[in-house]
Amino acid sequence: MALLQRQVNEALGSMKFPYIYPDPESRTLRAALAEDSGLEAEYILAGCGADELIDLIMRCVLDPGDKIVDCPPTFTMYEFDATVNGAHVIKVPRNPDFSLDVERIAEVVEHEKPKCIFLTSPNNPDGRLIMLKHKAFAVVNFVKAYVEFSGMESKMKWVKKHENLVVLRTFSKRAGYGAFPRSIIEFLWRAKQPYNVSVAAEVAACAALKNPAYLEVTSGMDAKKLKCHEATELVGLPNYLMTMLSKRRPITAEIVN
Repeated sequence: MALLQRQVNEALGSMKFPYIYPDPESRTLRAALAEDSGLEAEYILAGCGADELIDLIMRCVLDPGDKIVDCPPTFTMYEFDATVNGAHVIKVPRNPDFSLDVERIAEVVEHEKPKCIFLTSPNNPDGRLIMLKHKAFAVVNFVKAYVEFSGMESKMKWVKKHENLVVLRTFSKRAGYGAFPRSIIEFLWRAKQPYNVSVAAEVAACAALKNPAYLEVTSGMDAKKLKCHEATELVGLPNYLMTMLSKRRPITAEIVN
């Protein structure tokens, strides 16, 4: 990780024209992402983290009063951006083990006809993974922010086969990107801010993509995570405790006592 940080710092320090306007199409970054993912650049759009792209999707897809499906506890920006864009948020809470309530989601899709469904894998905050096996008659936004830590592929190439699937990735707030079907990405290009990804963010992201060392680091962390998980299972201990804020006091009292 230190090597990666040093290479990113060197790339930032060697910028010849850091004060110029960014490339409106982020072509260098999108080319690097295409090489890294195996998906053509024409399917890829860059943004200031996945947050900007989530808002952009809603601005292009939703009309005021439209509905989205959110599955809490999860990333809170879905509800925030939906509210800002005048959409109604239908919450389908996760099961006690934080898996998706697939049957309830299917019922909501059938009866409420939402425009978008937002799914995070690994989920924020519990890290639960999602297996996409069901058809959905809505725009499915599959957010794979930290998929390197899951041991699974990002599914970016799936957008070429599924016209209602979007896959979002991120470098954590500084730069993000998404894979979109052609039928969706053309409208996003028309609506996105022209100079959204800064020169520094694009240079840093490209430097990170050129260094495979980060994959070795995440693989090592995955191995440690698995070892820790197995150890807690061996003695019958949970590896974390999660509770809703509304239930924090009784849970705290139970732990203290």
